[in-house]
Amino acid sequence: MSSQICQLARGGASVAALTLAALSPLGAFAQESLPEIEVAAEGDGHGAASTAAQATREKPFSKAIPDNIPAVVHTVTARKIEETVNATTAIEMLRYAPSLDMSAKFPGDRFQSMTGRTIGPFEPQRQFVYKDGILISSLFGTSEHTPKYSMIVPEEVSRIDVMYGPYSALYSGNSIGGVITYTTKMPEQFELHSNLQGLLAPYDDQYATHRTNPGFTGGVSVGDRSGDVSWRASYNHLLTHSQPISYVTSSSPGGAAGTPVVGGFFDADRQGALRGVFGTAGLQTTEENVGTLKVAYDFNKDARLAYTVGVMQLGLDIDPLTYLTNATTGLPVYNTANGRITMNGVNFALSGLNPSHTEFLHLMQGLEFKTQTGGVFDMELVGGSYDQLRDVGVSALKYGVDTSGQTREYSGTGWKVMDMRFIFRPEQELLGKHEVSFGGHFDQYTLKLHLQSTPAYWSSYYIQQAQRSYGKTENGAAYIQDVWKVAPDWTLTLGGRHEWWRAFDGFNENALGTGTRQHERNLSAFMPKASLAWQATPDLLLRGSYGNATRFPGVTELYQRTVSPSGIVINSPDLKPEQADSYELAAEYLFEKHKAHLAFFHEDRWNAIVSQTDITVVPTVTNFSNVGKVRYDGVEGAIGLRDFLIDGFDLDANATYTTDEILSNQKNLRYVGKDVLQMPRWKVKWVGTYHVTKDLVLSAGFRYKSASHGQLDNYDWNTETFGGYGRNVQFDLRASWKFAPNWTAIAGVNNLNNYRNYLYAPYPQRTFFAELKYDFGAEPLFRREEQYRP
Repeated sequence: MSSQICQLARGGASVAALTLAALSPLGAFAQESLPEIEVAAEGDGHGAASTAAQATREKPFSKAIPDNIPAVVHTVTARKIEETVNATTAIEMLRYAPSLDMSAKFPGDRFQSMTGRTIGPFEPQRQFVYKDGILISSLFGTSEHTPKYSMIVPEEVSRIDVMYGPYSALYSGNSIGGVITYTTKMPEQFELHSNLQGLLAPYDDQYATHRTNPGFTGGVSVGDRSGDVSWRASYNHLLTHSQPISYVTSSSPGGAAGTPVVGGFFDADRQGALRGVFGTAGLQTTEENVGTLKVAYDFNKDARLAYTVGVMQLGLDIDPLTYLTNATTGLPVYNTANGRITMNGVNFALSGLNPSHTEFLHLMQGLEFKTQTGGVFDMELVGGSYDQLRDVGVSALKYGVDTSGQTREYSGTGWKVMDMRFIFRPEQELLGKHEVSFGGHFDQYTLKLHLQSTPAYWSSYYIQQAQRSYGKTENGAAYIQDVWKVAPDWTLTLGGRHEWWRAFDGFNENALGTGTRQHERNLSAFMPKASLAWQATPDLLLRGSYGNATRFPGVTELYQRTVSPSGIVINSPDLKPEQADSYELAAEYLFEKHKAHLAFFHEDRWNAIVSQTDITVVPTVTNFSNVGKVRYDGVEGAIGLRDFLIDGFDLDANATYTTDEILSNQKNLRYVGKDVLQMPRWKVKWVGTYHVTKDLVLSAGFRYKSASHGQLDNYDWNTETFGGYGRNVQFDLRASWKFAPNWTAIAGVNNLNNYRNYLYAPYPQRTFFAELKYDFGAEPLFRREEQYRP
């Protein structure tokens, strides 16, 4: 190791400056991920260290996602990400993956989730996200509880695997929207990585917001191996400023007169109705510090015990920008004493132009024991927890009028997960070879939500309780799945999963101290799975798969009741679980250095849990309730071409077409025959990469998404405005240049054509990136020409 340190000193004298810059406010937390992956190398490495002799020990643990998955699996490698994606966070790495579309409103958005074939952008409870074997999905049930992508440092990702659909018995009914697995690796020798990235995002809206939003990320990752012990520690700092993520508007003119104001704008809302626009409530500044430490011990080349701990600290400020001034005094208007204004002779209600501050400290832990012999028996035991140690937000209620505010606290909320997975490969054949997977699962999700009134919005000191919501859910499961080689070219996969679900300790209390204790619920469900695959030729695989999935309600769907300036969200403790029957017919073709797949999919979903207006009660109530039946049909195609037309040029393209319809809904018959929420008909992407030399790579990408509906009645036809779900047409560019041993400079731009995109909130316009990276001691990444080896 001493020679490696000498190389480090000679080859990167200025890396100290990079590291010190990256290690800004919080000092040495560490961010890493989990078991390493063994795949062929790609590229020529990172300078002098890449030519050093590699360790000869055998590397265990090929990847986190299990083998023999009976569904389409799309893989993105670290090298592909480095060459094609302008990414600040881990979720952005999947920008060009088939059928996926991220809903991160800006780099550093704490509400980050991903769409799927049959799920929209705000349904994180219908999709699993793993960091290797540890679940980081926040399956509480509402869009504000999203996967903790921030616990994944981009520098550590070795590959990402996306499994489409609920076709494997290894995963619960929350896999309706698929399973995303990030795989990282442990070092085989001394490694040090550091990066600095800056971004600029000019933003000009059609109102009066004209600003350039800067951003910065910096990180350092260091690791080593000594005998059977390996470790990696990482730290990442992020500071970003957002475009407006929300506007304060009113589509209900009339009523009593209010304070006369000058300014503001008129336009049409997503239904085409007259709307007043008073300002933006969402200019957000986010500062985030993330670190993890992982230590692993290899008992031998086939067995490993690993412990991971991660810490995330975040501070978030939202500042309002008003377009209104008092017609008499000329002072800016954020709120008024009676909550009313008169703008150009039209009376409106005004609320929501208020600042807020959020801060939290989260802790993630995971312990994993895994064997990977490839012999008769293998096992994986994983336990993990996620604790929101401190999670407090404070917001003003009538900024500019008085100092009153409200605190919103989730401290004590979190989850615990345990998985036991076993694989049995009997040596004796019984009408063919078998690989039997079986195991168990347990998870518990705990909700603790306090809403309180405070006399000073900048303080969490409170004078009165507004609401309390508590509750827990538990899910236990047992599964078995047999991959049966019924003939040389035919594989039959049969499986089943039984789950036992319990919701308990539900409690709601209002401002008067009146409490309601919700009744305990116990349910169970069996989920059969089946798949038949035919290796028609050495290059062509045909497969048909079926999966039944039951998703039980999340704890926030059942018990969370909140009070906001706009009203009360009523909880739904008697929700039914939603059930889905999913089907897939797929063809996967591997030819020379190229790969393609075509998949037809169909899904019937019963009792889908959706926030909707229930007109069967008086007065009507908007809350989570069950939609009788929804149907999805679609086709997905993807192709990857290496050395296409000319040597060194790669092309990856994919397209997805989806139709959907609400077939029955007893809560509101107006919705029958309508499209479901936020499901675009078309998603089309391509990215071309040209390897000019071994050190210079240029790429260009394209993303298209058609418009969709944000209302179940589908009356929102004006999609290209705030509140709408409009189409997206964007071009991206990226260039990476290894200008010296161990050093890489990167420049890029997202949304080159400066397209104005809305996914309810406005999304970034043209964004420029510049990055400087230092890598020492890393093994070479995947070789480009071997990326599609079976």
